[in-house]
Amino acid sequence: MIMKTIITLLCFLSVEGFTSPAVHTSSNCRISSKLSVFGGGAKKTTKSSSSPLVEEALSAYPYVLTDTAKKAGCIANFNELASLYGDENALAMVKLEPKTLTFNKDNYAFQLANWEEQFGLEA
Repeated sequence: MIMKTIITLLCFLSVEGFTSPAVHTSSNCRISSKLSVFGGGAKKTTKSSSSPLVEEALSAYPYVLTDTAKKAGCIANFNELASLYGDENALAMVKLEPKTLTFNKDNYAFQLANWEEQFGLEA
């Protein structure tokens, strides 16, 4: 239930107008988290590395990715999710809601910061 709430939060806040400017100061905001709600501590990866689970995440996406730019965007979005929540947690999110691969990745860190401010990381 909590994971679906977080995914819904990601969905609704993926529009830039819904993020709070007071919470974030730059687009490079990274938050290490240990979200027990996702079955363990999230392991933060570096932004330049690609998640080893990216192909599995793309296979969970129900639509055909023939456009190279769209596929690259989905890969970048998954890697951003994995850097914030950990590889396994990001994959779990994508399996529950594959459309998370199409959200604006620039908002993921802001959404996590807003979630932390409202509920704490262990909520």
